[in-house]
Amino acid sequence: MSDKLLDIPTYFSKYVDKRINLRLTPNIPCPFHGEVHGKSFSYSETKGIWRCWGQCHSGGDVVALHRLNYKLPNYEAAKRDLYKREGLRIDTITFETPELKVDDNLVHSRTLYNRAVTLARESTNVDDWVDLDYIVSQVDFTDKDLEQYLLRSANNAGMEE
Repeated sequence: MSDKLLDIPTYFSKYVDKRINLRLTPNIPCPFHGEVHGKSFSYSETKGIWRCWGQCHSGGDVVALHRLNYKLPNYEAAKRDLYKREGLRIDTITFETPELKVDDNLVHSRTLYNRAVTLARESTNVDDWVDLDYIVSQVDFTDKDLEQYLLRSANNAGMEE
């Protein structure tokens, strides 16, 4: 018995659908809201998170996935239930805590994202929200995508004045 919690792909194939390997197919129809043809459920291995961009409009870690899967009332209840199912005690779980380092690229990425959201929120053009939603719905969108969005939106705002 391990004292480490499951990762998202392992959880998904064990508790949601054993036919799906999220490492091989990270974008799938969301099994939680009955989607058939779309691919609103996505998993990012680099970020270690999942997201439903469709009707569920939720995401997070493996505990959040367990909460959605079993329709549990809150994060703590989902955590207790998942640990119990896996035969783990909450106080024995080990978490890998790497040395804290500031990642300048991540700070830059989050700054761009926050600027884009602020710009979309303040805009009177609904297409700004649609454009931003499309960009961030891609599992691995880049800083360049956000920079181009900010430039386009700024240029559009300048033309409206």
